[in-house]
Amino acid sequence: MAKELNGEGILNQFGRRWTSWTLRYLLKNEHYIGRNVYNRSNWKLGQKRQPNPPDVWIRSEASFSPIVKPALFWKAQKISSRRRLLLSDRDMLERLKALLVEKGKLSAPIIDASFDLPGNGAYIKRFGSLRKAYAAIGYYPDSLKFHDGRRAVIATLVELREEFADELVAFGHSLAFDQKTGLITIDRAVKVMIAVARANHDRGRFPRWGIRRRIDQRADLVVVARMDEDNREVMSYVVLPPARLTSSFLLTGEHTPGNINNSQLATLEEAVEAVLRFKAHKVARSAASDSKKFRPRRGN
Repeated sequence: MAKELNGEGILNQFGRRWTSWTLRYLLKNEHYIGRNVYNRSNWKLGQKRQPNPPDVWIRSEASFSPIVKPALFWKAQKISSRRRLLLSDRDMLERLKALLVEKGKLSAPIIDASFDLPGNGAYIKRFGSLRKAYAAIGYYPDSLKFHDGRRAVIATLVELREEFADELVAFGHSLAFDQKTGLITIDRAVKVMIAVARANHDRGRFPRWGIRRRIDQRADLVVVARMDEDNREVMSYVVLPPARLTSSFLLTGEHTPGNINNSQLATLEEAVEAVLRFKAHKVARSAASDSKKFRPRRGN
């Protein structure tokens, strides 16, 4: 499906090419049938994110106006589930090994370009990661860790934007998204940028968390998701004004001025709350300033 959409020049909701990550998220998103889903995962500060089983998810019916009929949505889920069960682990690995013999190397684009194999996302879903699938057939590319981490960061950025917007819309806030800048404007009052800080392990140093995207100084706030050391899951969040992000790395040293250690938040919900507190404070200051401007002067 992603190949067909990209081949026809149809971009996704962020103005980018479709990937297996964004397409799977769209197809499984219950927002399109009017539901809001909470409690899908939990994690504590400094620990890895843990997914909750579906039976403890909290679903809020009729939270939005549905744009997809429920019968069509669940039919798609049934087809998707059935397709994942067509091939056994052994069949998937044998086809992967045959592709390695044919191409001499493996990568996500090579897998996705082969019509005899499931997409790379299917291998990640079945075996936990491409690295584990490769290891099962005795293939150990040096570049895999870097590309796996980069792909997870991109997927995290897309998912964060969606979840951030969903949280705000659920509370009745209006949003405007600028595809060129990536800025999200909330209630025409506050501009927010979503960024991901990836763990780097250069030259045997302790991990450093770098933001590869340029920080837009027009933003009022930047919500930064700090990845774990494997760049697989979000470890914590930081909400800061652009002026605090003076370098491409988050400062985490205990004795480094301006470090973010005391500014970290455990969940995206807490990050949204911090943004809304900032917005309320900004609106209140603006109202007070306007009141002073138009206060009538006393006569002599």
